[in-house]
Amino acid sequence: MPFSQNNFQLSAALLAVLALAFLEPSSAWANALEPALESRLDSMSSLDEVRVIVKFRSGGRKGGARGGRRHGGLRSKKGRFDHEVLKRNFKKDEAQRGRMLRRHKIGARRVSQGIDPKFISGLGRREREKALWIVNGVAVSANKSSVLSLSTDPDVLEVVLDELVTLAESTNSTGAVPEWNLTAVGADVLWDLGHRGSGIVVANMDTGVDVQHQDLAPRWRGGTNSWIDLTDPFQTVPRDPSGHGTQVMGLLVAGDLFGNPIGMAPDATWIAAKIFDEQNQARVSDIHLAFQWLLDPDGNPATDDAPDIVNASWGLLNTVGNCDLEFSNDLAALRAADIAVVFAAGNAGPGLGTSLSPANGGMGVAVGAINMNFDISLGSSRGPSACSGGIFPDISAPGVAVWTTDKSFGGFPFYTQMTGTSFAAPHVAGGLALLRGAYPNASVDELEAALVETAFDLGVSGPDNEHGQGLLDLPSALAWLDGAPACTAGSNGLDSDQDGILDSCDNCTMISNSAQRDTDLDGFGNRCDADFDNDGLVTMADVVLFISAFGTTDPDSDFDGDGYVNFFDVFVLLRSYLMAPGPSGTVL
Repeated sequence: MPFSQNNFQLSAALLAVLALAFLEPSSAWANALEPALESRLDSMSSLDEVRVIVKFRSGGRKGGARGGRRHGGLRSKKGRFDHEVLKRNFKKDEAQRGRMLRRHKIGARRVSQGIDPKFISGLGRREREKALWIVNGVAVSANKSSVLSLSTDPDVLEVVLDELVTLAESTNSTGAVPEWNLTAVGADVLWDLGHRGSGIVVANMDTGVDVQHQDLAPRWRGGTNSWIDLTDPFQTVPRDPSGHGTQVMGLLVAGDLFGNPIGMAPDATWIAAKIFDEQNQARVSDIHLAFQWLLDPDGNPATDDAPDIVNASWGLLNTVGNCDLEFSNDLAALRAADIAVVFAAGNAGPGLGTSLSPANGGMGVAVGAINMNFDISLGSSRGPSACSGGIFPDISAPGVAVWTTDKSFGGFPFYTQMTGTSFAAPHVAGGLALLRGAYPNASVDELEAALVETAFDLGVSGPDNEHGQGLLDLPSALAWLDGAPACTAGSNGLDSDQDGILDSCDNCTMISNSAQRDTDLDGFGNRCDADFDNDGLVTMADVVLFISAFGTTDPDSDFDGDGYVNFFDVFVLLRSYLMAPGPSGTVL
């Protein structure tokens, strides 16, 4: 939903206040070392080096969010998040950061595009700095003494380990019939209606993609803005030594070369960020760089070349049963840019409480895996979410013995059957591509709402910690979007996005909810009404009241109706800041 430029400064201020209230340590000089890094340092000598990510307080000592989880920005006229604000702010502090690093005896030079130093001749063992403007930080290599010194600097918000993330092992399967997975979620019904993903760009963050595969090659968007290899920057053509990314991409967009449809959105085009190397490992800093690239692949804010949907079939395997918000700032930026992100829920089941990050962070759609009998996969991670305590995963999709593309070995079209939540996720990502193709102006909020509001209930009645809301049901999701109630003008008649139309893009997201409350009985349902003190405008006084409810189950502050007052509600509050209450949906 577009912000007006007139409200940018106040909106940014609101975000800063929220971030400080929720995430800042109780002391401005609190230890900035994360526990994992502290543990690593304990086993090192003073001269041993370690790779770290240093996150800075924005504008010197003016506060921010621990973990870099703070956002200020504005949207362009097209509705894309203006990430250039983040880049300009980061650039503005460059000299100050350089002096600070030198003061702590870290003499790194910047690599603006995140090129891994091991591919740059003449640098020896000295790591170069990676500029991570998306989290207001840098990735460097430093010895123990420098890291400890840096962690006490008042301008440093946090120092985290730039650890290696390992991709979960995939399982080959047999015995399934082709297309069962596509018909199970109703993709064929949308195809028959003409919705095949035309005009939509999907992306994956994975091991790469085999562009020589004949069912994938025609669908690559092509050009320098359609591929980035963060493991080897000199590889300018999509490749995939592992095969995992090719298998995921096949379920997203592959064609039907041999007569059997494979991909959910066969008329969509794809781009890709290769984050995992040949050992199926990725640096946390490279994942940040991939998110940065996805916001603006060609580096030119005047072109609209960002993807519509991002599939992330990976997770932090060491976070099972825990909550790690390392990528929350990145995901907030993509969401603000109206880019949907879909995560694999993880393969740590069957026990309860086996959610993992970032899927359990509430900043993307977490997808569990079901088999041909509509039973949850034994290995699919279960909830509740370690971050919110709420239902996990969000939704389920086929992820057992699903047909897809495999490495082509030079162009020969190989295929395989795969099992795991890695392969359930692209069903949802591809489904979102179909829905966005049908409704190109629908927001991420609306598209995700269509999925969860209409999912086919599985297991025990209602949402549960095995299946989430249920099985992806695309025909019902499309019908929900077809029949979503139209917003009518409230008593103020506010056209908050100034497009000349009083609709669901004004003030509130207009997500249908038969149980929506109207606590203050003013005719504006709670989802559209952040005016807690009823003075006719959403101001800082209402923000203070909202902060007091953050982290609770207070239904009056739970704008998105997920059962918890969390970061999704922060974004709804932000959209309504300095506005009057907007048109409401169904009110009981």
